[in-house]
Amino acid sequence: MLARAVRHARPGERLFVAPGVKTDEAIREVQDYIRHHRPPGSTVTAHGLRHGYARDRYLEFREAGLSDKEAKARVSELLGHHREEVTDIYSGSLR
Repeated sequence: MLARAVRHARPGERLFVAPGVKTDEAIREVQDYIRHHRPPGSTVTAHGLRHGYARDRYLEFREAGLSDKEAKARVSELLGHHREEVTDIYSGSLR
């Protein structure tokens, strides 16, 4: 379902934020959900999931033969930052 939603999304459209809802409010709701539903003792956070996603995509792109710069650019687009220097923050744990 998610793949279909992404394919049909218009540029700039927010997939997980309902019309009329502020983005930071939607983010807070997801963070609260994760915090209240994670296993006892778990340190999983929404931000940690984002870091893991960025790291995994970067490694996937590198293994597919993309250069460091190309892989960072692709991850940057996926994260919605559109700046490679922000990707460095997410991929810093690889160094």
